[in-house]
Parts: sequence; structure tokens; C-alpha cells
Amino acid sequence: MEQTVPRFGYWGNVVVGFGVILAVSIGLYWLFVDPEWGVISKTYPEPWFVWFFWAIMVLCWFTFQGNNWPFNKLKQPWCGILSTLAISVVAAAVVWFICGVWGRVDPTFAWGGPVGQDAAAFGVLVGFVMWNHWSVNWQHYPWTDLGLKQPIVGLVEVVWGALCVIIVYMLLFWPHFALWAGVPIVGDPFMSFPVTVGWYYACLEIFLFCGVIWENWPFTIFKKRWQMGVASFVGVFGLGTGLYFLVLWMLQTFLLTGAVKADIGADLPMYVAQYLVWWSMFVIFWANINPGKTWPYKYSPAVNRLGRLVVFIVIPTAMFYLYYYWFAGSVLHEPAVGSGVGGFSGNALGFADWFILINLFWAACFANWGLTKTVKASA
Repeated sequence: MEQTVPRFGYWGNVVVGFGVILAVSIGLYWLFVDPEWGVISKTYPEPWFVWFFWAIMVLCWFTFQGNNWPFNKLKQPWCGILSTLAISVVAAAVVWFICGVWGRVDPTFAWGGPVGQDAAAFGVLVGFVMWNHWSVNWQHYPWTDLGLKQPIVGLVEVVWGALCVIIVYMLLFWPHFALWAGVPIVGDPFMSFPVTVGWYYACLEIFLFCGVIWENWPFTIFKKRWQMGVASFVGVFGLGTGLYFLVLWMLQTFLLTGAVKADIGADLPMYVAQYLVWWSMFVIFWANINPGKTWPYKYSPAVNRLGRLVVFIVIPTAMFYLYYYWFAGSVLHEPAVGSGVGGFSGNALGFADWFILINLFWAACFANWGLTKTVKASA
């Protein structure tokens, strides 16, 4: 009997995996995106940001909703190679449709318009919750309970999620982009754009952290699947609101200096998202580098959850500081924020999501190929 084990040991996989993903992320960033060192292009940030945002979303359709069908029938590395190519092409097609086709109907999304690519990119912020919520928190309920199988389950969730995305996007984000694009709207947006982005991202983080790192706790308190799903939906937005105000207070109190806060001005609520995206990046990495053994994991569920929370307070906060005060400006050559006081530079919603995409390609498409090995199980 055989079993799959970490090739470099538990912590060796953590170090090697993070190093490889970071190196690939930086290398490809220098090739395509870096505004100074770009080899193939220097077109920072678009069209690359909108493409890899949608590549993350399409990858979720293939892997989270569809269990990587039909590529899951292939052996590695062919499963990873072909699924990565398919996801990349479909993501480009989605962006082309939104900006090139639908943009002719609604100039908000027009490719050559003032905000077209940004408007398309923010659809992923909405979609990451509205699509993945059904597979992570609801655990494919009610579709699997109705006897549906893949790929039908995945297709149903993609279509149902798309309806949810359109409704939420049109309520929260479209009015802002429409105004900037000169498209007439009825009334005014009911939240400023920075508040909308910061609040919604806090809700996204509750969905992701609770669903993945805390293994759907506290929603698993409810034993029936439909109750757990409803509780998670309410909890994501209820707890997300609380998280938004907590992180906003942290930014105002100690995460940012007075000079940086003055430079950011009214955009400060958006930095709730700029901070929490490092949590998202680390959720994806921490949960996938040694699947099924998210450290700490050897203690009681309550102690494990508390330990993981401490890890996520410390490491993503360090990443936030390291990125904005050194990495973005010195390594990625991203422009300064405002006057760049104290070296404050970059847009974490770009590079952190780029890291997430590379991480997910390796973990979800290639099944961490190269990081694991098969050995004979001990008797």
C-alpha cells in the first residue's frame, strides 16, 4: 500500500514551496508587468491585472466548482499543463468578451474607455465570494444532494454564481465605474468606492479564512447542510462588517504612520483590502502547501484555530509592511502611493493576487507536483 508524503518534509515543503512560488511570481512579473524592467512589456498595470484576476476566477470554476474536470483524468504533469493552458485561454476570452463585446453595449466596460479594464477586474472581487461560496461554505449544497454529478454540478454553480455576481456587482460597484465612464445612472452610489472595496474585501476574507483555515467553523455548529450554508452566508457579511471596522481602526491607530495616512486621505478604507489581501495570499499558500495538515493541526480544534489566527495576525501583517515599504518599490518598481512618503509604494491587490494565481496553478492544477512523493505505507 502506498501513500503520498511531503518530498522535503513538512517545513521543508513550506520553505521550498514559498521560495519557488515567489521566484516564479517575481520572474514573470519582471517579464510582463514591471514598469521599469519589463522584458516583454512594461504596461503596468493593465492589461495584465485584469487578465490574472480573471484567471484566478476561471481557475476556481475549473477546480473548486468543477473538480478540475476533465483534466483530472490525466496524470501529472499533463493534467497541470493542459488545465493551466485552458484556464489562461478562457480567462483571456472572458476579458475580451467583457471589454471587447459587452463594452460596446455598456461603455463602462469598454476596452479603450477610462475605466473599462478596472471595471472588469473588480467583477472578480465580487465573484470570488459569490462563486466560491457555494463550493467552500455550502459544500455544493443542494446540487449534490439532488444527485447531480460533475461536470453538471460545476456548470450549475457557475451559472447560479454568475446571477449572484451580476446582482451584487450592479448594486455595489457598477454605479461607481459608470459615473467615471460618463454613463448616466439613477441616483448615487450608497457607499463611497473606497468603503465599498474595503468592506466587501473584509467579507471575502471571512469567507476565505473561516471556510479554509478554520475548516468552515463557526458555521459547522449547524449540523444540517442547508443550515450551515445559510449561517455561513449571513456570517460572511455580518462578521465581515465587524472585520472591516476592526482593520480600519488598526490602520488608523498603528498600522500606518500619520504621514502615510495624510497622503492616502479619503482612500484609507480601501487599504482594508490592501491589508487583507495578504491574509488571502497566505490562506491559499498555508492551506495548500501541505494539504490536510494546516499548521497547527495536532491539538484540539479550538487550540488549532487559535494558533492559526495568531499565525495570520503576525505573518500577513509583516508581509504588508515589507511589501509597501520596500518590496513594491525596490523589487517590483511599482509607482509610489501619493507622494511616496517613507517609500510607501505599490498596489497589493496586484502582486499578491499574482502570487495567489501562481500558487493555485501549482496546487490545484499540478497537485503540488514535485513537492510530494509516493512511498510505501508502514504496516
